[in-house]
Amino acid sequence: MTWQQRLNQEKSLFQIYKIARIVAFSKGNVVAAVCIFLMSVMLLGVNAFTGMAVASMPALQKAINSVADTGFAFTSTMLGFLISGFAIFASISKPDVLIILAKTDYKNPRISELQFIFFNFILVFIHYIIFVGACAFIKIISGDSGPLPKGLDLASTYSDAIGCALTSTLLAVLLSWLAFVTLLLKSFIWNLYQSVLITIQIEDLLKQTQSGGDGD
Repeated sequence: MTWQQRLNQEKSLFQIYKIARIVAFSKGNVVAAVCIFLMSVMLLGVNAFTGMAVASMPALQKAINSVADTGFAFTSTMLGFLISGFAIFASISKPDVLIILAKTDYKNPRISELQFIFFNFILVFIHYIIFVGACAFIKIISGDSGPLPKGLDLASTYSDAIGCALTSTLLAVLLSWLAFVTLLLKSFIWNLYQSVLITIQIEDLLKQTQSGGDGD
């Protein structure tokens, strides 16, 4: 397989995601998000066992709307900055440098160093797009007479425990998901920093090679 064929072997965003979630996996981000989820579940469980002493069902439903509003505003704003930063990096990188990165194997010969760098960026974009879509969907269905509050109220009518469990779980998922996409900013900044350093090093090597060739 030539390096050109390797660059074009993924034909969809989903195929890129399947590889990116493996090669660009960050254990720290996942562990932190899981810890926040478990902590949220524990606190909401205590609230449920104390007879909703801290937050009632309407308050939990309102909290879901608030988290969805915050998540939508945050991710939609940051997504624009992230794409701009990626576009600037891609535009200032010289084609010769990108070609060298494309020809250089990563740990797995299936992908190149260039793909690894771009997969890290794309993974962040995908998570942000999915999360902003989920928040927008929740905002749409969580109006005063929307299907979400009606469904939760119906579950509570059938069983208070089921209604409380569904509402608390949804809130915990949203909180941990928001924390996860926030942590992805750290990963994005680190990847951008590393990419710039690699680009600078390769450009310097190219200049040294060209200077040596001119000297001969």
